[in-house]
This record gives sequence, structure tokens and C-alpha cells, in this order.
Amino acid sequence: MSILTHERLRHARPVELKRMLEWDIQESAVDTSFVRTPDGWELAINHYRQAGHPARHELPVLLCHGLGSNRLAYDIQPDLSLPRWLVEQGYDVYVLELRGHGLSQKPSTEADHHWGWGMHDYSDLDIPTVIQFVLKHTGKPRLHYIGHSMGGILLYKHAAQQRSGVQSGIAIGSSLNYAGQPTLFHTIVPLAPLTHLFRAIPLHWSGLLTGKLAKLHQGLVDPSFVNPANIDRTVFSKLMHNVLHPVSPRVLRDLSHAITGKGMRNRQGKKYESLLAENGYPFPILAISGEADTQCAPCTAARFGTAHQSFGKVHGHREDYGHHDLLVGRHAAKEVWPVILQWLDQNDELAEQRT
Repeated sequence: MSILTHERLRHARPVELKRMLEWDIQESAVDTSFVRTPDGWELAINHYRQAGHPARHELPVLLCHGLGSNRLAYDIQPDLSLPRWLVEQGYDVYVLELRGHGLSQKPSTEADHHWGWGMHDYSDLDIPTVIQFVLKHTGKPRLHYIGHSMGGILLYKHAAQQRSGVQSGIAIGSSLNYAGQPTLFHTIVPLAPLTHLFRAIPLHWSGLLTGKLAKLHQGLVDPSFVNPANIDRTVFSKLMHNVLHPVSPRVLRDLSHAITGKGMRNRQGKKYESLLAENGYPFPILAISGEADTQCAPCTAARFGTAHQSFGKVHGHREDYGHHDLLVGRHAAKEVWPVILQWLDQNDELAEQRT
């Protein structure tokens, strides 16, 4: 089904809508709500609960995308939609979009909403605002949170600050400390100071290029995003044309501290990983990784969370998983999604007993 209504798309740019139509994007969400952050940004919260699939579980599920991404990272087409599948399993599902992403408000020279936000704005303003909305909307005391890549980092930051509202979490391809393991990002971290020269970093340009190349041959699928052997190249091209957005330079500078091992810190200057070590986890977090992930290696992902599961041939899976094919790979629906469901179910049962 498609819900391309005018009101829902008020913050979408024409070029984004054009690409969605060209790729025949069929979303599974049934509606989109907008909520305003304390500093005035309108954030889109996409709801996936559908008639015929009533919620049978105690708590709702909230999903958050990664760096420069949007809701379509989880919902690129009906048969590769984790939110849709979770709804079919009986969960009430929401996918948020951070400021500047997807259907949320974009920066504008005509309004008091400009480039320049950083990770603190995501973690201290956007995430708490959305969690509060979902809990109020559902009447539930807590929710389950799933974050991919940067979305998982935001989950760890939420836990490190001992914030409430989360029953359990899943961090997919995420870490607070990437030091000691070579990644794609280590090669570009020295360029981080140069981001001061830019109003925005056009991350989507690289996505458009790799998406076009992948249409030509499977061997041209970019291994920094996925394991090429584990994704259909048409799906990859669709992702690259519709998922990525420009990135605020400060976000990249903030993330660079996690890449180098210097550590991301809260507003008081305390490392998030130190806070977790000192105070523990206020809720359980499953860290998920892929054996072929060039952005977040399994040993890097396993540094955080209360449990860890990696996906690859060494663990009996059909392929080694990369970064984004953990969500939409050829075998993700049969190998990764059931693990996500199992984690949600066991922690939802604990929530039911608690109430």
C-alpha cells in the first residue's frame, strides 16, 4: 500500500518524491504523526499497525535509522519490511525519523531551522521527544527500541544516561568505540576538521552513484554498505536512491570520536562508555553484527550490550552479513528477523509479568 498524502509529505523535497515514484516505493506504514522537539523541529513518526493484525504483545516497538538515512531503510518494499513483519507477529510498530531526515523537518534558510546540529541534539532532544510521544499514544509505560548503525549508538547513549521509557533494546551494526579495528571510517576520520568548511555533507551523492553502478552489475554493489553476495542489486539500487540524505557536519565530527576511540561524551564531558561501565545497563540490549560488516566488525559491536549475536557462515548462516543486509539481505527475513523477534518476545514477556 502507498500513503503518499500531501499532509504527510509536507517536509519532503520534490526530488525525493520523484525518486520514490520512479522506484515505485510502496510503504507499509498506515499513518504518520508529527511531534515537535523542545527546540522546535517537527519529527515524523511512522506507524505500522494495521487492521487485521491487532497488537498481541504488551509493549510497542520503536525503530530508529542510521546516519543520513530514513524510514525506508527498514521498509524499502513490502517483502523486505521489518516493521510490516513485526506487525504481522503482533507488535505495534513505529519508525522515527530524526531531524533533517525523511519526512521530518528539513533545514531552511527561510525558517529558524538550520544545519549545525550534532549527536546531542539527536540523543537529548529527538529521541526523548519521540519516546514520550509513542508512550503517550499507546498508553504504555515502556517500549522496545531497535536502532541500526547510528540509531544503535543513540540507544547506547540513552542507556548510558539511565533514561527511562525503554524495556529492551537491539543495536544493529553499532558501537560506542570503533578503535583497534580497521573500518571504512578510519580512512576518512583525518578529514573530520574539514567539515567546518561545509554547511552539509552530501552523503546522498555517494549513494546515488553507487546505486547507479549497481544497476550495471552485481560486482559493482558497494561492500561498505552490504555484502554484495547477500543482497539483490535491484534492492540495493532502490535503497541507495531513496534512503540517504545530507548529513550535518557536527554529527560527523561527533561520530569521529567513537571511530578513533577518544570517545563520545555527554554535555558534562563524561564518556558514554564510562557511564555504562560505572552504572550498568538500565535495560538489556542485544548487539547484532555481521561477519562481513566493514563499518562495524563483530568484535567492535560485541564491546557493548548485554548480549551479542553475529551473522555469518561461521555461525551456520547462508552468507556473511554486511552492514545493511542485516536488515534487507537475501536471507535476513529467515535468519536475522527471527532473532530480533525472539529478543522482543522474551523481554515483552518480562514486561507483562512486571505489570
